[in-house]
Formats: sequence, C-alpha cells, structure tokens
Amino acid sequence: KSRSMDQDNKLEYAKDAARAVVNNLKEDDFIQVIGFDAAPFIVVKMTQVGPNRDQVLDRIGRLIPAGRTNLLPSMDEARRSLMSTEAGRKHVIILTDGRIPSGTAYYLELADRMKSEGITVSTVMLGDDTDTAVLEGIASEGGGAFYQTTDANSLASVFIKDIKVSTGERT
Repeated sequence: KSRSMDQDNKLEYAKDAARAVVNNLKEDDFIQVIGFDAAPFIVVKMTQVGPNRDQVLDRIGRLIPAGRTNLLPSMDEARRSLMSTEAGRKHVIILTDGRIPSGTAYYLELADRMKSEGITVSTVMLGDDTDTAVLEGIASEGGGAFYQTTDANSLASVFIKDIKVSTGERT
C-alpha cells in the first residue's frame, strides 16, 4: 500500500482483487491481510472467513496509500502467522508495484524457508517499475507462481486464478 499505489488507482484495484478472493473463499477457509509500506501491519488478523467475511471486506476497504516499499518484514510476518495456524494448505500472495530493496538473497532464502515449512508463495507484479527477477525468484523458491500485469483492472482475475491453482481447484 505504498504511496505509489495511489497512481492510476492501483490500490483501489488491489482492494477489489482482495475482496474477490475473500468472496471466493469457503466458509471454513482462513485469511490474513498484511499491508506493507516501510513496515508491515496487520489489516486483517488470521481469521476464519465464514463468520468474519463482512468485517474482513470492511477492513480491506480502509487501506490508504502511503510510505515506501519494504517487503521482507512482511514476508516474515506472513510466515510467522501461518506457522501458528492449523490449515491444510498455506499460501501467500505478494502484490507489489515498487522496487524491492537490495538483498535479493534474503528474499529467496525466506521464500525457500517458507516452502520447506509448507507455505507456498506467489508474486504479482503490477506495472513495469519493479524487480521482475526478484519477484520471479521469490515465486520459484516459494513453490508458487509469478504473474505480471500492467492492467490493475486484471488483478482480481489474477488473484482468483492463483488461489485456484494453489488449492488445486478446477472450477
């Protein structure tokens, strides 16, 4: 939710994509939303979707663009949260439109660690002002998929496709 997400309403499209995921999850699925700029913060704490769907949708809608991009602490926060959650599948989708701070090896090492702990990681690059190789590497090391789009309006379909691929659903 960095300041650059304000450009061309990218954050609004990202929120729509997150809402689409929430609306496509099953009642007994779990979700957590971590916003990140210079530091991570919990938008929605790990919760079961069913009884909390409306609250989750509301909290996503409150995000505003501000700050700079610092992904690594957010990835680690997601890892820690998922490690303490009882779930059959654990999957992270990272969306960014900004440059990743230096230290590529740390990102790849963390993604590999997450995969070894049973957490898959996919990355979504919005625009063309990001580090493609780093995001591709994170997805590869994390056992997930890499997506790139310059059309913020397509984020919802990208997120839904990734959720279906990561869970093995065919419909």
